[in-house]
Amino acid sequence: MKNLALLLVLFIIPFSGKTQTDSLLWDYELEDPGYHFFDSIKDAWLANDFQEIMKNNHLKLSCAKCHAIYINFVFEIDSLGTLADYQVVKGYICGEEPGNKLVEMFLKRFREMVFPECFYRKKFKVRLGNALKC
Repeated sequence: MKNLALLLVLFIIPFSGKTQTDSLLWDYELEDPGYHFFDSIKDAWLANDFQEIMKNNHLKLSCAKCHAIYINFVFEIDSLGTLADYQVVKGYICGEEPGNKLVEMFLKRFREMVFPECFYRKKFKVRLGNALKC
């Protein structure tokens, strides 16, 4: 009986509770100066890169056909301030999951930049894109 109970506990615990990314902060939960730095980068990304991505991929936000275009990532910044790794957590491009080409377009600016020291050896969640409240 003890073995059965132990087996159940070992099987149930990994599948209950939070996922691995749930404990990570979102970019908007970061403390200063990280919050303000990333907020300004994200604003520039939305104004420039996102608009270009939408244009080049013939995407348009509308309540009738496409109310959301976004990808949630986990960014991992290394000790040199570069994007060492990322994980796509969730993506929604007009009702479909994003393809690799679109993911790479979303990441281009972040792959090229050097993050300040407050980001060194950090992991955090980011939502890139936009959605309408229809």
